[in-house]
Amino acid sequence: MNSKISISDEDIINNILKSLRHDGVTEHNVLMWKGYLYGLYDWSLKNFYLDVLKMFPDIGFKELYEIDFSDLIYPEVERELKELAEQNNRMFDCKQFFNKLDNLDYASEKNLSFKNPLEDFQQLKLSALKKTVLSHLSWRGATDALVLLWKGYLTALIHGGYISYETYIDILGCLTPVGNHLLFKLYGGIVLEISDITNASTQEVSLEEGTDSREGFLQSTEGNSLDCCQPGWSATDRGYYINWYPSIAIDQSDNSYEAIIKQLVTEYADPNKDYFVPKTLILRGYLVGLLEIGKIDENAYFRVSRCLYNIGYPELIFLVSNTQPSAERYDELMQLTRELNNGNHSNNFPSDNDENVLDLILISSNCKKIYDKETLENRAYKQLELPAPSVMAHLIWSGYILALYENKVIEYDTLAFMFTKRIAKVANRELCELFSKRPISLHEEKFITLFVDADVLPRN
Repeated sequence: MNSKISISDEDIINNILKSLRHDGVTEHNVLMWKGYLYGLYDWSLKNFYLDVLKMFPDIGFKELYEIDFSDLIYPEVERELKELAEQNNRMFDCKQFFNKLDNLDYASEKNLSFKNPLEDFQQLKLSALKKTVLSHLSWRGATDALVLLWKGYLTALIHGGYISYETYIDILGCLTPVGNHLLFKLYGGIVLEISDITNASTQEVSLEEGTDSREGFLQSTEGNSLDCCQPGWSATDRGYYINWYPSIAIDQSDNSYEAIIKQLVTEYADPNKDYFVPKTLILRGYLVGLLEIGKIDENAYFRVSRCLYNIGYPELIFLVSNTQPSAERYDELMQLTRELNNGNHSNNFPSDNDENVLDLILISSNCKKIYDKETLENRAYKQLELPAPSVMAHLIWSGYILALYENKVIEYDTLAFMFTKRIAKVANRELCELFSKRPISLHEEKFITLFVDADVLPRN
C-alpha cells in the first residue's frame, strides 16, 4: 500500500512560504512548487491548488500546458500564452505575492469528480504515468523547466499516497539532476515539518539514509535560476531550450537541393529560439515528402536528417508506411528517440558520419504512394482523425503536404482541402516562413489567419 501524508491545505501553504523564504523566489523554486501544486490539483481536482498556482510568476506555461493535455502545445496557443505571461510577469509584485499567501482563505471545498469514480480515473492515469513522462521528455527534451515541473508533480503524488516510493524513484531516475537540492527539501528532508503521518513511518517519507537514491537527490545541477523578486526581473529562457547543436557542413559553392535544405535547417530551426520543436516536426515531414517524390535520394535524406533533432518518429513511420505502430512498437521508437537525444551523439553535436537507426527503420518502412486527391484525403483521415491525433502528426503532415505542393505533385485545391478539412490550423506562421524561405514580418503576420489564405502562397 502506498504511504500517504495527512497534511492540510494550510500546512501546504506554510511549507511553500518556508521554502520561498529560505531558498528564495527563484525560477527553479517556483517551477518546482508549481509542479507540486498542479499535481495536487490534477489528482484531487480541488480548485484551491490551481488558484494558488496562478499567484506564482508565470513561467513554465508551455510545459504545464503539455502536462495538462499530454501533447505538444500548438504554436498559436504558445504565442498567446507567452504574451499573457509577459504581461503577468511585468505586474508581478513579490510583496503582494507573499501577502496573498499569508492571507489565503482555507474554506473547505469538496473534490470535483468526473462521471467515472475518482479512484478509477486515478488508476487509469497511474498506469500511464511513466509513459507520459517519458513521452514528454521525448518531444520537449529534458529542459530545466520540464524536469522541475515533473519533479514537483511527482512529489505531490507520493505525498498524496497515489504512487509508491519505488515508482517515485523509478520515474525520477529518468530526469536530469537539476534542482535536486530543492527536491530533497520538498520531499521532506529539511523544509517540510509534517507532524501527522498515517500508514507510514518517518523513514518512509524521507529519503532513506545511506542509500544511493538519497545521494542522487543531493547531487544537483544548479543551472540558471534568477530571483523573480529582483527589480526588473523578466523570465529567462536560458536553460529551458533543448540542448541540440548539430554540426552542419555547408559548401557555399554547392547549389544542390541538399545544400539548400541544410541552409534552411540552420536558419529555420534554431534550438535557442521559440517554436524550435514544431518547426523541427514540420521540417521532418517536409524532408520525408522530398524523399518520397525523388527530390533527394536516401543518402541526402540521411545527411540532412542528422542535422535535425530526433522527434516524431512514430508519426513519421505511420506517414510513410500508412500503418499505425502498435503500442509496443510506439514505446520502442520513443525509447530509441530518447537514447539518441540523450547521449549517443557525442555532446549532442551530430555529424554527417553519425548513423540514426530511426531513419533506417523509416526508410525500410516506406512504401509506394499515390498522390491523387482522394488517396491523400483518406491517408490523412486515417492518421489525423480516426485515432486520437497528436499535434505532432498534424505538424508533420503540414510539412509533408507543403513539399508535395512546392514540387507540383499536388494542385492547389488538394492543398487547400488538406489544410481546411484535415490538417489542424496549428502553425500558420511557421508554414508561411518555410514556404517563403524567410522570416515573416510583424506587418505580414497580422494577415496570416490560415496558411492557404496567406499572401505569400501562390496558386499553381
